[in-house]
Formats: sequence, structure tokens, C-alpha cells
Amino acid sequence: MDPNNWTEKTTETVAAAQQLAKDYSHASITPLHLAAAMLNDEDGLIKNVVTKAGGDAQTFERSIKRNLVKLPSQNPPPDEVTLSREAAKAIRTAEDLRKKQKDTHLAVDTLLVALCEQSEIQTALKDANINKPAVEAAVNQIRGSRRVDSKSAESTYDALSKYAIDLVAMAEQGKLDPVIGREDEIRRVIRVLARRTKNNPVLIGEPGVGKTAVVEGLATRIVRRDVPQSLQCRLFSLDMGALISGANTPPFRLQLEKEEEVVGYEVIGALILTQLVIRYYSKSNERIRQETASAALTDGDAIMEGHCFSSASATGT
Repeated sequence: MDPNNWTEKTTETVAAAQQLAKDYSHASITPLHLAAAMLNDEDGLIKNVVTKAGGDAQTFERSIKRNLVKLPSQNPPPDEVTLSREAAKAIRTAEDLRKKQKDTHLAVDTLLVALCEQSEIQTALKDANINKPAVEAAVNQIRGSRRVDSKSAESTYDALSKYAIDLVAMAEQGKLDPVIGREDEIRRVIRVLARRTKNNPVLIGEPGVGKTAVVEGLATRIVRRDVPQSLQCRLFSLDMGALISGANTPPFRLQLEKEEEVVGYEVIGALILTQLVIRYYSKSNERIRQETASAALTDGDAIMEGHCFSSASATGT
């Protein structure tokens, strides 16, 4: 058990669990303290995992905290709070999982999977109508194929939900307006996307001409299953505001051109998976370099770009 091999989130979780034990005058840190500390995290990774696993995150949280307050307390409170045998076992199990996954650092999601072997956590999972295999599947979905190779690795998890808008989900919920008069453009986009090669359409036009409407029309047709089978997938629109505002957080490196200065950031590969990804730019001096996107693409992926140009910049393009 080497804390030097823990990610920042894991270190913070253990420290928060220790503080919880002190606050409740408990003699040791149990798996319940570790789970409660994860639940108190602002990023809400554990709640996201429970939800993706098909469980009720609020029920899970209530079960954990209800059992936590039932633990016996000491009066006067102990001077030192150490790991209980069960908590230490969970961390050792997590370390074994880390090595099996070939991670260099112990991530908090790996610790969560290990905690699921403890009876107290299994009780909470049962209350939330899920089990350990469901949690493991949800963790794999959130993490993807990435390995944990830095202390800040968790910041790259589930990037699509943080930095993109699922247009298909919006269409399913009836949040997109009907698209009128853009059927030809939508069909042309579908034909390009359905190609095996050279399948990256580019929507070019002045602001307000209907580029977003074309994409929303595509999302609506995906919901209606009025597209080829190869396009029955998710459709994401990158939230450029969120990407740029968080660009100082590595490993995000967005390539922006402004006043002849190139500021480097990186668009992480998690944003460009096997889903369709739409990217919009409202200024002609803002763009993501194609090399960055191409490096993240694999066979079968598709990117659609929408660009806004002024009349002057469009001349000769």
C-alpha cells in the first residue's frame, strides 16, 4: 500500500474518509467512510457510476449514510484514526486491480470496485437495485479504454457528458424544434456520413443560415430510424465554451489561432470515439487543427464540422 501511487482523487478520498471518522468519533476508517467520502465529492463520480449501472444514486447514498451513523462512537474521541481491517483489505484489492489493469496510479473508480466486495457496500448496492458486475460495467463505460497513468487521470473520465451535448437524447426528449426546408441538406449530410471513406461533411455558411438546424434534423432522423444502419448511433455537439473555459486543465489542449499566436491545448481522444461529433465555431479565427482530430480518429469514426465565415474571409476559400 503506497500512497505515492494513488491519484489525487484517491488521496483526497482517503483523507476525507479519515476526517469523517474523526467527525463521528469513530475508532477507524471503514469501507462506509470511504464510500461516504466518494459521495461527498463534488464531481460525483460514484453517483454517476451508480446511475449508469441502473441504480438509484439517492437510495445508495441514503443507505451508506444511514449505516454510517449506526457505527459505534467513542467518548472521548480517539486521537488517531486508522484504517479498519476491511478498509485496508479493500485498498489492497484495489492495488491488485490496478496492477491487473496496468495502471500506474490507483484511481478512485478502481477503489470503488474493490469496495463492492465488502458486505456494507453490497448492502447499499442491493438497496439501490444493482450489484458489483453492474458497477464494473458502468466504470468501464465511464473510463473507456484509458489507463490511469497520472495523478489527475480521473479528470478525463466521461468527457462527453462534460464537454458535449447529446443531440439524439435531446431529440428523444422532444427538446429540438422541427426542421423545415432543409431536407436536401440533411440527405446530403447523411450520404457523406454513410461513406466508408471521406465521410467528414463540412457545413459552411454565414451565422443564422441553418447549419445547426441541419444537424438537429439529422438527430431527429436518427431517433426516427430514418437513416442507414451505420448511422444508428449517438450524435454529440461539442460545447466549445466549456472546452475553452477548461482548456488550462491538462490534458486538454485546444488549438486556437488568435492574433497570429497559436495557443496549444489538446482535445482528448475521449471526445472523438465511435460516435458522430459535431463541432461549431462562430469566429473565423477560431478552429481546431485537423492534425489533432485525425490523431484521435479510428476506422468508422466520423466528424462533422460547422464553420461560420464573414463575407471577406469566405472570398477565395
